Amino acid sequence: MKIIDNNNAINVEAWERLVEQSPVASWFQTHDAYEFFAALPSIMSPFVFAVQDNNELKGVVVGYITKEKNPFKQYFSRRAIIYGGPLLAVDITEDELTALLNALCVYLKDKAIYVETRNFNDYSLWRPVFEKVEFTYQPHLNFHVDTISNDVIDSNLSKNRKRDIRVSMRDGAQVIETPSLEQVRGFYSLLRDLYIQKVKTPLYPWEFFQTLYYSSSAKYLLVEYNGKILGGTLCVFTKATCYEWFVCGDDEHAPKTIFPSELATYGGLVFASKQGCTRFDMMGAGVPDQPYGVRDFKARFGGQQVEHGRFLRINNSLLYRIGVKAIEYKKRKDVIGGGEIVDIQYIERNEWARFVQRQSNGVIFQTPDMYDLVSKTVNQSPLAIALVKHGRIKGVLIATIQWNGNSITKYATARSIIMGGPIAVNNDKRVISRLLYEYKKRLPSWVIYSEIRPIFDPTPMQPLLVESGYNRIGHYNLMMDISIPSDKIWDRMHKERRRNVKQAVNYGLRFSELSTQEEILNFIILLKQTYKRKNVILADEQMFNNALNLPTESVKFFGAFYDDKMIAGQMRLYYNNLVYAWYAGSDDTYFKQRPNDFLMWNVIKWSHEKGYKIFDFGGGGEPGKPYGVRDYKLKYGCEMYDYGRYLCVHRHVTFYLAKKAMQLLGMKKSSTKSK
Repeated sequence: MKIIDNNNAINVEAWERLVEQSPVASWFQTHDAYEFFAALPSIMSPFVFAVQDNNELKGVVVGYITKEKNPFKQYFSRRAIIYGGPLLAVDITEDELTALLNALCVYLKDKAIYVETRNFNDYSLWRPVFEKVEFTYQPHLNFHVDTISNDVIDSNLSKNRKRDIRVSMRDGAQVIETPSLEQVRGFYSLLRDLYIQKVKTPLYPWEFFQTLYYSSSAKYLLVEYNGKILGGTLCVFTKATCYEWFVCGDDEHAPKTIFPSELATYGGLVFASKQGCTRFDMMGAGVPDQPYGVRDFKARFGGQQVEHGRFLRINNSLLYRIGVKAIEYKKRKDVIGGGEIVDIQYIERNEWARFVQRQSNGVIFQTPDMYDLVSKTVNQSPLAIALVKHGRIKGVLIATIQWNGNSITKYATARSIIMGGPIAVNNDKRVISRLLYEYKKRLPSWVIYSEIRPIFDPTPMQPLLVESGYNRIGHYNLMMDISIPSDKIWDRMHKERRRNVKQAVNYGLRFSELSTQEEILNFIILLKQTYKRKNVILADEQMFNNALNLPTESVKFFGAFYDDKMIAGQMRLYYNNLVYAWYAGSDDTYFKQRPNDFLMWNVIKWSHEKGYKIFDFGGGGEPGKPYGVRDYKLKYGCEMYDYGRYLCVHRHVTFYLAKKAMQLLGMKKSSTKSK
C-alpha cells in the first residue's frame, strides 16, 4: 500500500478508470477538476492524495483550501473543502481508506480550521471509517434528477414548472448553449448581485468563472431575452452526471411571462440528457428540518430527494467555535429577529395560503393567488417575502410595485403598495420588524416610495412602522357590518340611496352575477369609460382577464342590466368574512336609471346572503379634507375608521417633483372646469 501526495505522481489513465468505475465518482474528483483548482492559485490552494495497492489506484481525494480576502479574516476562515467526497474503488479496504484519510488530515492539520466533504453520493458503507478518523457525519439534503431522456424530464416537472417554461419560450426567451464571454460576464453580474443581496456569502471572483468558460468539462447555459441575459446556470459534467454548480435568474426584473430561474435549470436538464448524462445533481438542498426556500424550488423539477450528508473534521475547535459565533453574530447584526427570510415563491403554496387564512388580519392581497395575478399584470411586479422558523411560516409581507407607462417613465412613477401590511403570528413585533427591514433591502432602487394601506386596525404594529421609517398619514377606511339582518342593513342606508334603488327597480333594472367572457368584456369596457371620464389611470386590461383564473369563490363580477344591456358593473373580492370593493364602472348616459345604487345594494344583499360579515368600501380620503366619494359611500350606512396610511419615501427629490407636478395638474384641471 502506498500513499501519493503529488499530482504528478498519479497515473492519469488509472485515475480516469477509477472515475468510470467508482460508485461515488463526481467531476470534482477528476484530474480535470484538480487542474482547474491548480490554475487559480490566488483563489484556492488545491491538494490531492491517493492510495494505491499493487500499482492499482484504490482511492483519490481532491480538494482545496480557501479563505477570506481580508488579512485579518483569513486566519479565522481557513477551511478545506472536498466537493463530492473522496473517489473510492468498490473494493477499497478499511486499512486503505484509513491510511488515505490519515494522510489527508496530517497535511491539513495546521493549514485549515476544519475539513468538510460535501457528498454527492452514498457513503454510508464507509461512514465507520470516517468516524474512526474523527470525522462527524452532518445530515444534508440534495436532489438527483433523472435525465435519461427529455420525455422523462418533462414528465417529472410539476404542473407550474411546465407552464412557466412553456410560456417563457413561447414569448421569446431562449437558452443559449454557446454564449460569448461577454454574455457570461452578464451572467456573473447577476450572480454577484444574488450573493450580495440574498445568499450573503462570498462569491468567487471573475477569474474563476472565466477559467471555467474555456474548460471542456464545464458548460454555461444562459437565458436570453431581447438581447439581454436574464439568468443562467453553470454546469460541470462527467459521462454519467451533470452538476449544477451555480444558477441564478433575474425574475424580479424579467417580463411577466418570462421565468429565468426555471428556464435556466430546465436548460441544464436538457443539456444533461443531450450529453448522455443520466443524472442531474442539484448540489445541495439544505439541512433536514430547517427552512430552506431553495429546496422547494428545486423539488418542483421532479428530482429524488436524497440525504448523503457531509463529513466534518474540526482541526482547531477554538477557532472553529469563534468562526461559528462570528457567523451567528453577523446574522443577528444583519437582521432583527430569528428565522430565515425566504422569497415567498419558494414556499409551498398550500402552506402559504393556509398561513394567511389563519391570521386574523390576513387579507386576499397576501395570498398566492393574488401574487400570481400581479405577476401577470403589465406595469406591476410583486415583491414577496416570508419569515420561516423551524420549518413554519411566522410572517409574510406582500408588496405590489406599480408604475405608469414604459420602462423609462417607471423611474418617475414607481411606487410600492403593501395592502393590509405585513402579517405575523400573534402580531409578533420581532417578525414584523424583520420583514420590514428585509423588504427595504430587496426593494428595487428605482421605486420612489412605499405605502402600507391597512385594512384592519393597525394599532398593534403602528410603533414598528414608525420605527421602520414610515410616516403616518390620516386616511379613512369605510366599513359596513353586513352580519345583521338584511332589513336592518336596508334601514341604515340613507333615504336617498333607498329611493334611488326603488327608482331603479321601477325602471326595470336587472341584477346578475357575470359569468361569461362576453359579459366580463362588457364590464371592462364600462371600466375604461369610467376611468377615462374621471381622468384616472386604470390597470391593464389583461389583469381583469387573468382575474378569471382566481378561485371562483375569491372574485365575483356583477352587473346591472337595462333592456338587456349592461349599464353598470362591479368587481368584488371575497376572502374569509370580508368583501372588498375593488373596481366599478358605469355608463353615464343611464345615470337617471340609478344603476350604481341599484347594483351596490344588490351586491351587499348578495354578500350578506352568502354569509359574509364585513363589506369594505375602500378608502375614504384624509380627515379634514373634503372628499365627495366619502360622502357618497357613507350614505350606504358604513362607518369611518381612521386606520391611516404609512408612507416611506425612498427617492426624496423625485417624490417632491412628482408631488408638485400632480398639484400643478390638479390646478390646471380645476381651472379648466371653472371656465
